[in-house]
Amino acid sequence: KHEIGHSYRSIAGYRSITLHETTRYASHHFRNLRPIHEAEHNPLICIDGNMVYQGVPQRFIEVYRNFLQFRQPEQNAAENHGCGFYGFLPFQQGFICLSFLHTKERVTTQLADTALDTSFSRQIYACFHNKYWLLVMAFTLLLHIYNSMSTSSMLYYCNWILGNSVESGATKQLMVNIIGQAPMGFGIVILWPLVRRFGKKKVTILGFAIAAIGSLLVSLAGNRMSLVLAGLLVKSTGSLPTYVMASYLADVLDHVEHKDGIRADGFSASVSSMTQTIALGLCQTILLAGISAFGYIPPESTVQVITQPDSIVNFFRFCFAVMPMIGYSGCAVLIGF
Repeated sequence: KHEIGHSYRSIAGYRSITLHETTRYASHHFRNLRPIHEAEHNPLICIDGNMVYQGVPQRFIEVYRNFLQFRQPEQNAAENHGCGFYGFLPFQQGFICLSFLHTKERVTTQLADTALDTSFSRQIYACFHNKYWLLVMAFTLLLHIYNSMSTSSMLYYCNWILGNSVESGATKQLMVNIIGQAPMGFGIVILWPLVRRFGKKKVTILGFAIAAIGSLLVSLAGNRMSLVLAGLLVKSTGSLPTYVMASYLADVLDHVEHKDGIRADGFSASVSSMTQTIALGLCQTILLAGISAFGYIPPESTVQVITQPDSIVNFFRFCFAVMPMIGYSGCAVLIGF
């Protein structure tokens, strides 16, 4: 059991091991492994429906049994699919190296002892007394609010503004997702050259101003699909600076360190994640409250044609187009500080 645990910790990444060591560990331990319930002195133990082999999850063992099959093609010719696995490895390693190209470790070893001695209350004090940290968190919260509201209301917008039934809205929603958000894919190629040339602040302010104009076009388009898609293209192009949001947080953390001499990465990351949860819950509450208050008519089938009241139509338009317009404008103002 001790040896099995040792090999599991090693393979799981607690220390670097070679391919030869991996094969040796797997060959020695996993080939003769027996489930716990087969041992006379141990009962059957299951975790989430997975049988446990002496403390090692079954799925983990199955992966390395398959790995052994790849290493012995002459014994498992009918079941060998290792060619595809090894063919993918060069691409995987290449993309991993590309992901960390030109990166630099921000937390040095000299700060390790200081970070351990930093109390949680001191991190809170340092962050909440840094105006740039507060601005970035307000920017993050506002960004999550209008994005969550737009995403949550998209289904209703497509069904009852661009279409008149659930079935017709499904096609409209597909077009909105594919065409309306296409710039978010290839636009990242041109984003970083613009950031290097003009700076993050100017690019973000200009981009969010363009996104606000695109949202305005969507709100004025009514049920005209072509104008809605055109407005969404403009909006998605302008919202490209959302990709640099993480870099704003990194800059703020460096400023906190420069000002107070401590790192507050963990606390800041927790607050940033919490803003997304808060925004999602808030938007769902607003959307459901509006559906209840403005006379939404639920369909009895996917093909039923319904003319929704003007009040609920305007509410869906506000959630999908007007609220993002206000949000992008607010974010541009916050970044301007």
